[in-house]
Amino acid sequence: GLPCDICDQERRFAEHFFLRLPLAALRKIHPDHACKLIREAFAFYQKRAPKKPAIRIRESICSTGKQAGMPTLIIELLNDDKPFLVNSLTNLLSTLNLSLYGLFHPIFNVQRDTKGQLIAFKAMQEGQTESFIHAEIATLPDTLSIAKLTEKINDMLHHIDLAVNDWSAMLSQANHATASLACAQDYN
Repeated sequence: GLPCDICDQERRFAEHFFLRLPLAALRKIHPDHACKLIREAFAFYQKRAPKKPAIRIRESICSTGKQAGMPTLIIELLNDDKPFLVNSLTNLLSTLNLSLYGLFHPIFNVQRDTKGQLIAFKAMQEGQTESFIHAEIATLPDTLSIAKLTEKINDMLHHIDLAVNDWSAMLSQANHATASLACAQDYN
């Protein structure tokens, strides 16, 4: 457990936050830093506009790996869970030549009120499924501002939405094309 006083919702958040992290990696995070990380991430997680992503980019100190203790930027992204989020973000960071020091990607089932305020964490298969990404990256070069990086992340999310929303139609057309090619080969 964490050595700090946290409420029940923060504890559930922390359990999911670190759930997929290998024990050896978890042991490398100083307990005081883990408490700070959970408090800050949970404060951000509390509210988001319904069906809208929430993005926060802030300066911090790296908590993992060889860069532990070094200045870093933290990207926090809260969105409806969908495919391609992590791969798209890591690809964007790579394209921008930004080193990724650490990434947490818990999935939460939650209940929120009509204004987007967190009410409760729910059991699997209940509530709304949300994806939370916490990425620790290198500090930005002078040519890239936090506002510009936020804009690029929003643009990435828009493209993910287009792909996910059009997935069924694309799959249907691909299946139709495959069937057409199979029929054409039968005639030869």
